[in-house]
Amino acid sequence: MSWEERARCGQYDPEIFFDPTPRAERKAKAICAQCPVRLDCLACALSVRAEFGVWGGLNGKERSSLLRRSRRSIGTQGTLQPIGATL
Repeated sequence: MSWEERARCGQYDPEIFFDPTPRAERKAKAICAQCPVRLDCLACALSVRAEFGVWGGLNGKERSSLLRRSRRSIGTQGTLQPIGATL
């Protein structure tokens, strides 16, 4: 069974995850918070640079920020460092 088939979001209307209103985003993030494949989902969204929707518990702006911080860590150390690690 793939991670997509185990994802909690499959039990909900997909519109919840793409509705830009704060209320819908909070609901989508609450669903993601209890999902057993949240990190797989987030990794997929990051790898394809998904711009819209809540994936792995993060919205598009949050994912972009995570990618920027990761690139800065790679640039300063030559290897990927955990977010928040001291350089």
